[in-house]
Amino acid sequence: MKRKIILVASVAVFLISSAIGVFVLSLSILNYFEAQSMWRRLEKSVPSAPINESDPDTINVSAWLYGRESGPLEIGHLYLGNGQIVTFAFAFHHLLNTEDSQTIFRGREGEIRVKGPAFRCEVDFGNSKQPHDMRELAELMRNHKDKVKFHEKKSVP
Repeated sequence: MKRKIILVASVAVFLISSAIGVFVLSLSILNYFEAQSMWRRLEKSVPSAPINESDPDTINVSAWLYGRESGPLEIGHLYLGNGQIVTFAFAFHHLLNTEDSQTIFRGREGEIRVKGPAFRCEVDFGNSKQPHDMRELAELMRNHKDKVKFHEKKSVP
């Protein structure tokens, strides 16, 4: 009788542990697909040209950064030190139900994808100096401990 109780208890613990493992794995897979879906949404939302700086909804975050809400996203542009204009789309962490936000910066030198906690509710570089080029922008984001992927274009016109 004692062996049967131990066997039943062992099977119960195994089944409960397996169910918890499947649940956690399912949440991880769901989060992955939600993140991929948001990347696709951001790709489509990055403006092809700078936003209108005189629009009343546009916020002048700094001398070189402009943004505004576009539905649940923020879109905008920034000026690099080399004169290049970089447009961006940003999804804040509340929209993603995580601690991390997602941002795509797009310029003539390439595209930077950022996932991490540096931007919580809006794109704001604080007291950081204006990056000179896309490489400096990517490095600035890496300094915030964000995951950064810089897809550099092979040839810059």
